[in-house]
Amino acid sequence: MKRVVVLLLLMSSIQVFSQKMPVDAIEIQGGYLYYFLNNEKYTGTYRNSPNIGFSLMLTNPIAKNLYYHVGFNYSTKNFYWENNLDKEDPFYKRIETYLKHLKLPFLLSYQYAQLGRLSLNIVNGLVLNARIDHDVKRQYDGQYYEDNNLKPYANIFGVSYEIGHIFNYKIMPDVTVTLTPTYGYKFILDKSRDYRTGIAHLLDDRSYVTIMFGIKYYFNNYP
Repeated sequence: MKRVVVLLLLMSSIQVFSQKMPVDAIEIQGGYLYYFLNNEKYTGTYRNSPNIGFSLMLTNPIAKNLYYHVGFNYSTKNFYWENNLDKEDPFYKRIETYLKHLKLPFLLSYQYAQLGRLSLNIVNGLVLNARIDHDVKRQYDGQYYEDNNLKPYANIFGVSYEIGHIFNYKIMPDVTVTLTPTYGYKFILDKSRDYRTGIAHLLDDRSYVTIMFGIKYYFNNYP
């Protein structure tokens, strides 16, 4: 229920924002995320599991070559920890963490080059995110145990700064395909302890990279 409420709020915000400033283009994106995991408090090895993201973005010009972008994004943050201790150690051998986020990006981009059908933009801005799901799978003594929809003690909201490039390639008068690699730094963490102390702590990592592939439709022909 909470996930539905958050999604409705995000969609309402987009609708209100787009009504105040008419939308020039709409874009659907899909891609891959990689997190720079960091947790010096615990021994063991932390690694990314495959992570994906999907976005719906609205775009409109503010001034010559200057654009704003707003929308919403669904993405995962999946990672696992493996125990480096001896095989006879009684503690957990592996803990897998599965997180889901809804994000609300507010971005600005500037087009600094036009090379025929290809245009290049630098993009940056703030991304608000809400953690909507937290599942854990633990391996102990050869068996897996699952904890689903864990309830956090504290904050589930975070704020990131993202910067990157947008590569637009025109394939039709009103359609482009896009490639958007970005680097993100989370300066407000959506971090809290799992309700079962000691089972799964969220990490202190702040940095991540994203690469998104998209298709953008212009309500007026692409400039």
